[in-house]
Amino acid sequence: MFESTQQDKLHTVGAYVSDMLLSSRSSAQTLRIIVSFFSGALSVLAYAPFHIWILAPLTLACPLLLSQRHKLTHNSLIWFAFGLGKFFIGSNWLRVSMIEYGDLPLYVALLLLLVFNAYQALYPMLAGWLLQRLNPLGMYKITLMIFPVIWCFTEWLRGELLTGFPWLWDGYVFVGSPFIHLAPYIGALGLTGISALIAALLFSIISTKQYKIPLIISCTLGFCTLLGYMLNPIENTGERVHVALVQGNTPQSIKWNPSYLKPSLDTQATLSEAYWDKADLIIWSESALATSEKRIQSYLYRMDRIAKKHDVGLITGITQHKNHKTYNGILVLGNYEKEGVEQEGYHDNNANRYQKAHLLPIGEYVPFEDLLRPIAPFFNLPMSNFYAGDAKQNQLKAAGYTILPKICYEIAFAEALRANFDDTTQILLTISNDTWFGRSIGPAQHMQIAQMRAAEFGRPLLRGTNSGITASVNAKGEIIKQAPVDQSTVLYGEIELTQGRTLFSYGGHSMILFICCLIFGWYYYLYRVRNQG
Repeated sequence: MFESTQQDKLHTVGAYVSDMLLSSRSSAQTLRIIVSFFSGALSVLAYAPFHIWILAPLTLACPLLLSQRHKLTHNSLIWFAFGLGKFFIGSNWLRVSMIEYGDLPLYVALLLLLVFNAYQALYPMLAGWLLQRLNPLGMYKITLMIFPVIWCFTEWLRGELLTGFPWLWDGYVFVGSPFIHLAPYIGALGLTGISALIAALLFSIISTKQYKIPLIISCTLGFCTLLGYMLNPIENTGERVHVALVQGNTPQSIKWNPSYLKPSLDTQATLSEAYWDKADLIIWSESALATSEKRIQSYLYRMDRIAKKHDVGLITGITQHKNHKTYNGILVLGNYEKEGVEQEGYHDNNANRYQKAHLLPIGEYVPFEDLLRPIAPFFNLPMSNFYAGDAKQNQLKAAGYTILPKICYEIAFAEALRANFDDTTQILLTISNDTWFGRSIGPAQHMQIAQMRAAEFGRPLLRGTNSGITASVNAKGEIIKQAPVDQSTVLYGEIELTQGRTLFSYGGHSMILFICCLIFGWYYYLYRVRNQG
């Protein structure tokens, strides 16, 4: 009887201790997921407008450390939480257009944002899953070898699948850092791999307390950065172009109101008046003329004559129609060639124009529109029925300069620029209307992406917007001048032209992916084929 009572007590104590341990283990797992979420959220400070670039690899090292030697499912949740924290905080600016212009309640906007960013977070989760499968023991040498490859590959996928969203790539944080000198060779995607390599180095040092291999890799990386700076093939030609970027600052709430069209047209013309005799190029923003080209042809004829009289190239965003299709486009008025060269006047079939090729889902076209448009005003935003232009189009000619244009969101797609870039390209141009996103962090991130494109291709870049950020950027990705935000103003200055071709302008992302394949092949031979033998 006594022994039975003692055994019951022991069973009770054992069950209590077991429950406590299981509960403790569950709490620890939950804590790791929460910490990973907040490390992802903290990584947003690495991007514009905060520019604390070192936080990108530091925070990326966090899920690496948290996910070692745990079950595959738990590790995947850690990486998913990291991605959700990063994207939910980093792209929260999307809610502005949903609420203010799409008339969605706050809770619906946040729900849509959560669903979108949960999809984005699947890619970091895939990276964590692949790392665990290929390196189940968490060997630091394997992590150093394959984690940058895996991270590059999954981020590239995120930028390609389902129209792609290559926003918040780690590589963009290096604008303004020493690593920007590698951009002409490996671009933003390659720099994303560099961020993952630094994170893997931190993981190796913290988890193993071994410094020899991380030190060698760090010195090699520093040497490559210095070599990139010294061997940059881009040179200044000495020729300078005087540019006036007109920032009309038309409120989005009235921009497409027909009754406000005339004041809007007058604003653009008035702001430009003082620069006809000073500038080579005058640039108006995306949809600066917020109507169809055919409705204001008399206005366009007049502006074309004024620009020709002063030997100026006038570039403006405007809605275009062709073959019963509507396009978000760019039109060149005034001088196409240098002063003194005879050229045709404006007409609605001018070839010197551009039609946006990579459209923004919901904002410029609505997938499954028969299903979605009746649901909410958000799916009926102004001008959300555009068609996409051709992926490859002629570059613009204005005042004798060859200009490679992109509109708004499509500046995030480096391969779209590379498809149209050649030896004749002198200036990169992106016009935008970030008024949709107010004073959020979105426009600053957008500007940072544009700066990276300038560094990748080694060409000066002009960015004209309706309300900011309007700026001129040199071929190193540095902002030369920037207009104040939310003001009706003109940013006037000069840019210096460059010559030469960067390695990235030839190889682009395919070169980075090829290098990733080589490294993975090396890993497969060393740790699979040879070890099995």
